[in-house]
Amino acid sequence: MGIYPAPYQLAYTVNGASMNYNLPLNPGTYSTVIVAWDKCGGASTAGIRITVKAGGGKSFTNIQRAGGWGEYGQGPP
Repeated sequence: MGIYPAPYQLAYTVNGASMNYNLPLNPGTYSTVIVAWDKCGGASTAGIRITVKAGGGKSFTNIQRAGGWGEYGQGPP
């Protein structure tokens, strides 16, 4: 899986079925995309709009358990 905080800017990748990473971002608004690749070359994406404010913010945890992922690449080929 990978995190793109901006178009064509892959900031972090991990092999496996879960991701737990604290990605430091400067204050601003990001149209972040989370990508999950399969071993056959396919990919599923989920867009997340993030606003980072100066002085700290919130963290996303267990994002893979959030709603809306059921239709992405979980069925048979």
